[in-house]
Amino acid sequence: MLEEQRPINPLLQKLRGNPIAGEGKIKYIENKEGLKLACRIWGSEEEAEKILIVLHGMGGHSEFFVILADHVVDLKVLVIAPDYRGHGLSEGRRGDLKDFKLILDDTHEIIELVKSKHANKPIILLGESMGGCAAVNYQVQYPNDAECIILFSPAIKMNVKFSAKDMLLGMMSLLVYPFSPGARIISARGREHVGIRNENHIQYDATDPLHLDKFSPRYVLRLNKYIKKAFKEAVHELSCPILIFQGTEDNAVSPEGVQEFFDKCPSEDKTLYLIEHGYHTLMTDSYALDLGLWEKLRKWISEHP
Repeated sequence: MLEEQRPINPLLQKLRGNPIAGEGKIKYIENKEGLKLACRIWGSEEEAEKILIVLHGMGGHSEFFVILADHVVDLKVLVIAPDYRGHGLSEGRRGDLKDFKLILDDTHEIIELVKSKHANKPIILLGESMGGCAAVNYQVQYPNDAECIILFSPAIKMNVKFSAKDMLLGMMSLLVYPFSPGARIISARGREHVGIRNENHIQYDATDPLHLDKFSPRYVLRLNKYIKKAFKEAVHELSCPILIFQGTEDNAVSPEGVQEFFDKCPSEDKTLYLIEHGYHTLMTDSYALDLGLWEKLRKWISEHP
């Protein structure tokens, strides 16, 4: 298994309050198709009592979650955050996804490897945005892998408002799709301010060289299929403990949809924090931080599983 270290992006370093997790390390896991998938790891593998698997959002990658690691590694939590195929440092066609299930399958391979190395250590699955959609669908498909799940602004019902330019590009995408479904023609940049309040975070996302620049129509359609599946089907099968953080001014995910999802979820151990005025990206959102987001997360992790 290949291993390397890379310095954290200087703009991301500015967002870290107490950088106790360090830079971490990157391990590359080869999946059954032969693709090398990058996994960032923070914390002590020897001393860890719990494993936190973190699934990132659309177009992003794992580096950002060093912010999360800074707040939990002292709880003897090992943080493992993979880059999806075609994202970040992982191999695969960038900005295109033939089937969203491939993300779930890759995650399962990674978790199986983690379980083989850390037997009897409970696994918590955390997903942000698109990663929340992945986590919900994953938990239903593989209910014995993780003991509980944590969702940040989970993409289970969307709240995206489109401009006239967006509508025009959408129509162009529909025209292109039948002939070239994998053509990467949808911009992944330029809307950072819609979902992020923190100016340093906006600058990081806008200039991050590892962030995707464009998506294919197929990527968006495959994701949308699993968003609907999470909201209409998977929710009824979630019986594990679940923690959700959701901002009320999220312009990507519907707060009302998340509330409805929470109400439908049959789990007897479920908690939802609706962050008043919170945007989509809560881990750097001033309203979420002022309301004690990290303290609430730490307490919940300490009490689960």
